Amino acid sequence: KVRAVGGIKGGATATEKTGALPEQDVDMAEVGSGEQESEKREGHFDLLREALGIFHASAVPSSLICREKECTQLREKLLCARKQGKPCSMYVAGAVGTGKTAALKQVTRELRAFERKMGYQETIVCEVNCMRNPTSSSLFSDIWSKIESYIPSQQRKGLSRTMGEFERLKAALKFWGGKKISRRESPMVVVVADEIDMVLANSAPDREKTLYQLYELPVIPNSRVSVVGVANSLDFTCRILPMLQQGSYAPLRLNFSPYRHDQLVQIVQERLDRLRHMEGRYSKFVSDLRVDTLVVPEALVFFSKKVEKAGGDAREMLDSCYKLLLHMSKRKPLASGTLRDAVEVMKASHQDTIISIRSATQHQKIVLIALRNLRHSQLGRGGPIKLESLKTEYQGCCSKLHMKPVNQSLFLQCISALEDAALVSMVASAGKRREQDGGTSRKVRLA
Repeated sequence: KVRAVGGIKGGATATEKTGALPEQDVDMAEVGSGEQESEKREGHFDLLREALGIFHASAVPSSLICREKECTQLREKLLCARKQGKPCSMYVAGAVGTGKTAALKQVTRELRAFERKMGYQETIVCEVNCMRNPTSSSLFSDIWSKIESYIPSQQRKGLSRTMGEFERLKAALKFWGGKKISRRESPMVVVVADEIDMVLANSAPDREKTLYQLYELPVIPNSRVSVVGVANSLDFTCRILPMLQQGSYAPLRLNFSPYRHDQLVQIVQERLDRLRHMEGRYSKFVSDLRVDTLVVPEALVFFSKKVEKAGGDAREMLDSCYKLLLHMSKRKPLASGTLRDAVEVMKASHQDTIISIRSATQHQKIVLIALRNLRHSQLGRGGPIKLESLKTEYQGCCSKLHMKPVNQSLFLQCISALEDAALVSMVASAGKRREQDGGTSRKVRLA
């Protein structure tokens, strides 16, 4: 202990003369303990902030867990196409949140790294969304806009303006690929067409022809374009595009199964492992600071089984952990995320659903009402509802409310917005019949 001098000689107190504190005994052990406790709290919250960043939806995983087989198949196919100069075609299927997009992004990053190492021109990755571009003109215009700058200007000037979008793209690829340069100097183009089944949702008579033309790009003479179609339905190409199975058109089919609960736990553990190298930074004065204490294993198992039952969406698992960490950040002092906390987070998610419904537009609410009506009808007892049936019921609800229903494009935007709000979910169609009308290639259900 040390004595803090607060008095002044002459009888007057320090408070009276200078405003200083009077004499008092200060325990330096208590001061050190308080500083250490403060640093401990800061260390915990700093680590928590790092964890929130890693579990955020925008975070890019360092590696894709439990999808090694699928990534290997994608990698081998694209590498073979790059080395031999022969474009390929693939169809990637799987439910929402099963790692399709993440796998494609990882493999294209690895492909570009290989090209830089070997001195090749880097691959041009052209990502198009068929939900936004369901017609032939919009789809091929989008592809053209992304690769136009790579085609020599002289070849672009030689294309007739009266050509259709596909014919113009086809002619440009012939000229471009016909240029006599080595495979090392010529870049490969990979067109990733997400949600290709939505091309069938438009009312154009040539919607199936559009899909055939898309998969025709790799077999155009001198083409450098590989095509990867992505959708939820497992047998989409077999049912809708049977001619693709013949000859050189046949695409490689890859199926991404929903994640099991043990795989979902592995995905979370991989993210937590990325925090382990930070323990030393935040635990200089804290001996009990461990990444393992952020979320107890019981909470992870609880989340994983709930998510597996709902469809095995890895994004839902990561979002649940993110919400749990946010829930923990409000505590003072900070403590581990327990099983009770996990249950509270799940209950709060139901409140979020109510808020999402209240913030939905009028037509989005009518779509939800139509889906609820079908769910309790004979048509909905078998599970998910076809989009065409949902649209018919939606139009009937609008008629009863004396409202004008929205067109096909806006109807699909309503479905997309409800899916983003986690109010509905799209599922693959299990039927084997070939669909003859737009929209029946996908089904929807309440989330």
